[in-house]
Amino acid sequence: MKTITWNSQGYKPEQIDNLLQLGFDVICIQEAGNGPGFAQFRWDSINERLIILTEYNGYHCIQWENDLGQNSRCSIVMFIKPELVQDGFEIKICNYDMRMRPLIGLIFNDKFISTTHCPAFNSNFAQKVRNYFAQEIINSLYVKDWQMVGDFNCDSRYFQQIPQGAKIVSQLKETQKNGGILDYMVKKDSGADFGVEVGEYMSDHRVIFFT
Repeated sequence: MKTITWNSQGYKPEQIDNLLQLGFDVICIQEAGNGPGFAQFRWDSINERLIILTEYNGYHCIQWENDLGQNSRCSIVMFIKPELVQDGFEIKICNYDMRMRPLIGLIFNDKFISTTHCPAFNSNFAQKVRNYFAQEIINSLYVKDWQMVGDFNCDSRYFQQIPQGAKIVSQLKETQKNGGILDYMVKKDSGADFGVEVGEYMSDHRVIFFT
């Protein structure tokens, strides 16, 4: 699957629409904001259920937003082409801690595609969260192929201690203006390989293309 990941650092509909027009299979946005074009996709911590899958410019769209309302930029959005999931899908969410941004994704056709935004306050902790998500996928999802993309907030060059059965896909080019390769893919070690293109800065983060 051709995939894009980008930390937009706020609701930027024009730039997001431009990315959708490129025709990639999956587009994942971190810090996407809560603009009027997105339906609310929230983790209901009381009833423990997921709510709402909507359409957006020809894509299926799922969104997680901080249900405490403390930071409108703390949201994650995934767009996927409807034809990829026409035979059915399951929405999957994984939490390291209910107070933090989760991993959200879709299971379909024996695949799992997901996105997350790991916490930024400590790179070692961000690595711990990233590895937790990878290990949870390995332990609980028996699919032929899986991948997660996003802003992991731990540099792919220096934090390679990932669970057995997973590998990092990135290029040696900084993806954040303050430095570091923070935006990349973690995937099944034996799954399909991807080419990587590091795009321009459209926020403090570059857009990353996996083909």
